[in-house]
Amino acid sequence: RPGADDQGGPRFDVVVRSISGRAEQIKGMRPFEPLARLCERVEETFEVPQGRVQLCKGAEFFDASSLFRPLMALGVDEGAELTFVRKAAMGTSEIIPTDAVHWGPTKWISGVAVGSRLYFAPMDAPC
Repeated sequence: RPGADDQGGPRFDVVVRSISGRAEQIKGMRPFEPLARLCERVEETFEVPQGRVQLCKGAEFFDASSLFRPLMALGVDEGAELTFVRKAAMGTSEIIPTDAVHWGPTKWISGVAVGSRLYFAPMDAPC
């Protein structure tokens, strides 16, 4: 069979477009490969940092729960056209150092903390 092998069925090509309109053909995918593998190939092809690709098919975005599902289960097969967007990188402003986290007043009832509050403060702010 043309394009077939013993590791996951026939190979097929997928067209992936960036939101800027650039289109690339990702060749040699297999139906049983996970979406994560296609994301890796898109990262390589479009020179996108690892973990920053999110794919969608039409209006359907594939989220993290789809990453390890086979392409065929997601309707991605020969001739499929997908769009990718770059996920925002986690910046240092999103990392919270442990000394910036403070617990508010806690009331103890029968050995259980109730009414606890968690506060975030700048590192140089007094608690």
